[in-house]
Amino acid sequence: MEGVGGPRSALQGSAGLHSWPAACSLQTGGLDFANVRPNSNRMISITDSAARHLRETLADKASLPGYGLRLRVEKGGCAGMQYVMQMDQAAATDQVQTEHGVSVIIDAESLKFLSGCELDYEDSLNDAGFKLRNPNAARSCGCGTSFEPLSK
Repeated sequence: MEGVGGPRSALQGSAGLHSWPAACSLQTGGLDFANVRPNSNRMISITDSAARHLRETLADKASLPGYGLRLRVEKGGCAGMQYVMQMDQAAATDQVQTEHGVSVIIDAESLKFLSGCELDYEDSLNDAGFKLRNPNAARSCGCGTSFEPLSK
């Protein structure tokens, strides 16, 4: 397994700013990438710092079609929903946003929870890693790996 952003990589924070260990895996297998279409609308924003670190992480995989950072939300964690981040290839049903030379992949179900987020990378004395600022989170658990979505 590859780590995204180093051994202490995380999306960090309190309500709206979330943290999790970044496990990465390459999932391939006979997908037809000719039908994967980049999303013309901006799903999330990607800071220059996040893009720079993603380009470094993806450098050896950049030539693979549809390869990028997958952001996903699933049920779990102490607050109800948890984040998952991994390097992956896009499926035909995914939304793909390419910005600053890197691709972010989000499935339709997760997009409901991630739309409008900002992906950043910070390196401080106490922590280093990818940060996800989520305006769709009412609160997050103490460790930051899960969140409670805003009521709609």
